Amino acid sequence: MSLTFDLNDTLGAAFIGYSISCVIFGIFTTQAISFYHRYRTDPLNLKILVGVVWCTELLHQTLVAHALYHYTVSLFGSPIAVFTEPVEWSLVTQVLVGAISGSIVKACFVVRVWRFSNRNKIVTTALAVVILVQIAYEVGAFHLQNILDIAKIKVVASLALATGALADFLIAVALCYYLRKLRTGYREPDSLLNSLVQYALNTGALTSTMSILTLVLYDARTSTFQYMGVYFVLSKMFAVSFMCALSTRKQVTGKIGDEYAYTNGGFGGFTAESSLRTVNHIDPYPLKPQATVQDSSVSMELGSWNAENQLYGVQNEYSKPQISPLRRKVEEV
Repeated sequence: MSLTFDLNDTLGAAFIGYSISCVIFGIFTTQAISFYHRYRTDPLNLKILVGVVWCTELLHQTLVAHALYHYTVSLFGSPIAVFTEPVEWSLVTQVLVGAISGSIVKACFVVRVWRFSNRNKIVTTALAVVILVQIAYEVGAFHLQNILDIAKIKVVASLALATGALADFLIAVALCYYLRKLRTGYREPDSLLNSLVQYALNTGALTSTMSILTLVLYDARTSTFQYMGVYFVLSKMFAVSFMCALSTRKQVTGKIGDEYAYTNGGFGGFTAESSLRTVNHIDPYPLKPQATVQDSSVSMELGSWNAENQLYGVQNEYSKPQISPLRRKVEEV
């Protein structure tokens, strides 16, 4: 790497990436606040998980800001020192923090695959291994002595980025595959499945594209910091996709049934217990006066609801027996 460099392609590119990541972090923060406001009945462990992801992204953003301040302000007027002095600790640490944040989100999607695949241990274990391998490669960043050494860990860094893109792709493919296997031939549940498949494809395509873009810029333009700018944004995109998955649960499940199909079982079935609201309050076809269900298990056979509907002479489109298995799957997720 030459010691003569263009500020636009180095510190300028990193600053642009940081600015964009600030905007996306603001969007993510708004989503988190909305989640705590709208889903107050969700389980505590799910709320803690959202808080952990937010704190991790805040730490990542702080580390990036510290590194940029050091290279643009503290070393102002000494551009050669950017490459010759020991690499700033915050620039190295943010790589690992970003990888951890993205891996937490990926792990949540792996839990979804586990649920939709009827707890297929082989598939979910393979996906988990790919995620762990990515983190292991990210540790290679701590071997840097100065920014000039970035070219020396090119192989390890490229493998880390490629593994991350592979994990996103495999998770999206696995979700689509198992969702399509749940197709029933009926319009209501298949409409839900189409929405979930489209969401999985869009999420996987976006994050995989950004990972590949980071990889391409790193391999083709190693002497610039353009890849840093994209990487600063990457982890924030994982966080935003995670919050989108949480915030759209009711809208998606509403396509196949009434509101009592939604339980507060969590994003990936993080809790085995959930409760249903008062039936008369949310069901336009009440089962019986003052009927209330409390402390219902997620594993409950929802076909019993259909049987009770028939017992009380209630006939509606939601009492079709073919809806129950799919509704149970959505509740678990």
